[in-house]
Amino acid sequence: MAKPKPRSSVRGFTLIELLIVTVVIAILASLVAPRLRVVREKAADAAALSSLHDLTTALELYFNERYEYPSDPALLVDYGWAPTEDVTVTTYKVETKSSPPSVHIHIEHRASTHFFHLKFPTDAQPEKRSKK
Repeated sequence: MAKPKPRSSVRGFTLIELLIVTVVIAILASLVAPRLRVVREKAADAAALSSLHDLTTALELYFNERYEYPSDPALLVDYGWAPTEDVTVTTYKVETKSSPPSVHIHIEHRASTHFFHLKFPTDAQPEKRSKK
């Protein structure tokens, strides 16, 4: 009669156990991924709003010193507004015919699906709009 081989004291995982763990990890990752996209978009919107706030502050400083609004937002760098690589001013239009003079501003972040519109100084809050 043949002797049975002694079993090793070290036992590994079976293929089924490894497959189950892999499937559970994939399911958890699929639940978390959409939430990360939403969080990233909210962060991009917050960065655009922060830049818009800095821009309006610089506009106020410029207007208080010169009694007019600049024709180009690049002139506001000396007043505390710094353009960034991710946030862009897509529309900047000075209206001098209205009373008081105003500036139409559209600002967006490249990672966002929205842009913010503000008619300065008449609008109290920027309006969030979808990109087309």
